[in-house]
Amino acid sequence: MPRSRGWRGYDRRVAVERGRGVTTDLRVTLVQADTVWHAPEANRDRLAAAIAATAPSDVIVLPETFTSGFSNDALTRAEEMDGPTVAWMRA
Repeated sequence: MPRSRGWRGYDRRVAVERGRGVTTDLRVTLVQADTVWHAPEANRDRLAAAIAATAPSDVIVLPETFTSGFSNDALTRAEEMDGPTVAWMRA
């Protein structure tokens, strides 16, 4: 199986064993987007559009505060684990 070489020679190929030694590549998408300050719904819409424009992926990595932007008001703006952002991520 050919190996692809990534940055500084590290092996980019991530093999996952399944059943009888069958392997597959892990496709990772990194999404970076401007955020709308304290506007989770608008940020989810922006990111949904950015994600839709990418190739199929197994894992999508988003910025840590992608719904609210970096805020000093994080405690009052936090959502529960059954809130709209987690539901959006599961959809």
